[in-house]
Amino acid sequence: MRKRISILIVLLLLPVLVSGQSVRAHLGPFYGTQYGVPDTTYLKLLSADSVGSMRPIQEISTSTGVRSSGWFTYMDSTYLENGVAAFGAGTNGYQWVRSEYVASSLINVFWAGAQGDGTTDDAPAVNKCITFLKTHGGTLLFPRPPSSYFLNTAVACTTFTKTIRLQGEFGTIIKGGTSGVNRQFMFHLHEVKNDVFVDNIIFDGDSKVAQCLRIVNKTSSTHPDSIGNVIVTDCQFLNAKETDDTGAVQSIGLYIRGMFETVDISRTLIKNIYSTKSSGPICNGIYIGQEYLVNNYSSQVFITNCILDSVYNATTQDANGIFVAADADIQSNIAIINDCTFKNCKARSIKSQYQHTIVTNNHFFRNAYSGIEAEVDIQYAGGTVDNNFFYYNGYEPGNIINSTVYSLDAYQTLVSNNQVYITGVIVPHFVAVGPSLTTTAIKGLSVKNNRIFGTINYLVKARLNEVAGNYVTIMDNFVTELDSSWVKTWRNSGIGTLNIVFENNYSDSTNALLVKTTDTEVGIIAPHGPNYNAIVDLSGSAAFTTTATADTVLISTATVLDKYLLTPYGASVDSTDVLMGEAKVDTLIVHRPAGGTSGLTYHWWRFK
Repeated sequence: MRKRISILIVLLLLPVLVSGQSVRAHLGPFYGTQYGVPDTTYLKLLSADSVGSMRPIQEISTSTGVRSSGWFTYMDSTYLENGVAAFGAGTNGYQWVRSEYVASSLINVFWAGAQGDGTTDDAPAVNKCITFLKTHGGTLLFPRPPSSYFLNTAVACTTFTKTIRLQGEFGTIIKGGTSGVNRQFMFHLHEVKNDVFVDNIIFDGDSKVAQCLRIVNKTSSTHPDSIGNVIVTDCQFLNAKETDDTGAVQSIGLYIRGMFETVDISRTLIKNIYSTKSSGPICNGIYIGQEYLVNNYSSQVFITNCILDSVYNATTQDANGIFVAADADIQSNIAIINDCTFKNCKARSIKSQYQHTIVTNNHFFRNAYSGIEAEVDIQYAGGTVDNNFFYYNGYEPGNIINSTVYSLDAYQTLVSNNQVYITGVIVPHFVAVGPSLTTTAIKGLSVKNNRIFGTINYLVKARLNEVAGNYVTIMDNFVTELDSSWVKTWRNSGIGTLNIVFENNYSDSTNALLVKTTDTEVGIIAPHGPNYNAIVDLSGSAAFTTTATADTVLISTATVLDKYLLTPYGASVDSTDVLMGEAKVDTLIVHRPAGGTSGLTYHWWRFK
């Protein structure tokens, strides 16, 4: 029965096929332009059709290989005749518009003449599509190409008033080219005033351009009426290389600047963002920053499940995995970075200048590039660094976590539940904290329940001003090998007072000092807690004679029941300089090891 039906269908269609009455022949011939779009004159001839009618039109030119066939709808349209989605002015404002765009606001980059062969410059075709979408909105589809979309010249467009989506398919690659000198970027969306979505695209600078993708909201208002969001998902930004030895152009994988309500980046790989120039510039895997003219910032930044691998340069300038930039007065904005992996980000993995920065559940690796900065650098800020894992094999950062107190209204910083694994190197500090101004205090640093397997010099390094409110809490931490002291302090301005809560901390190092100071005017260190639950009522400084191992301090009110805290200071102080105090009537006798530093200077505090 099926065989008879098939034969019948062939017999019915035979007259049409013989006479050439295919759909294309029925509509009549037309020829593609250089962008492979149908002949607009022919489309105008169809304008007498009823509004809403649809016609299939097929590109018959085979010389270009352009895929411009498709269905078109005759409709009342305000679209420009751009040769991508809309053709012909028609009569009385009617146009032929691609039915797919009418149904889903989608444009296929092949419609505009993109080849995707890896050699033809596809930038003109992409620019043509972007120019249409910036005022009409919609999705620009980059189907998986035969090779890659090659941008030998830049894609750049300004004044986006509608939502736009750049949509790839699995394996879609957009690759940068070599046209021009000191090529700064390959893809630039400028003056964006609405939402931007970027999905499933590999942006490969191919070591020929400095920046893969730039999205900028260059508003002239400090409080614009309408701002959009930037959402980047399942993308890759690869091989951005600075090409200008002046250092004026930064290497950046993903560059977002200006005010957006939310920036959300997830499941994205940033890899091999670098400069080899001798005067090389700053490099950033992801840069999220302010619009310089009016200091506008994105309100919320979320970076989740991303990988940042190999961000480096040839100098000591910044090379950061993520840089969230702001001025010191930004207090209401928030940056959350979680479940990410950082590998060999030379200067820092994270540099954030938002005063609410949360860094949780991330993994940090270094087996190349020792750094002079912090792995996680929370500047101007307060925030949380919790439940992260740090791995150092033969290379180390300047310190692991830094918190700089810039504003008088700065928030507290919590560093908790982190694990650090160190092999083959000594890490200088676990946490460093201090003011950027001479008028600010350490409002509250809490270092709790961290586990460090390996050797560090200090758990906490604190820089002090002579202001009230310097507080540090150190509780329930473990360090395998503490090479010098739990706390190191030094003066920023004046004679500061550091109030310490120190409880239940443990190290395998038996000679670790509680506090090491490097300045004769560091001020009072006032510990509190189970071991130091009294109040300092008297303090002073003294020094051993060159070879003496005991030193006598005369204190007229001293008794044999007094308790003292003793801390040596100086550049040469190490774990051999542990001091022991002997309380006597009217006298404090201080003993030092014979193998320690000669002429040792120290601070003493008496508790009542």
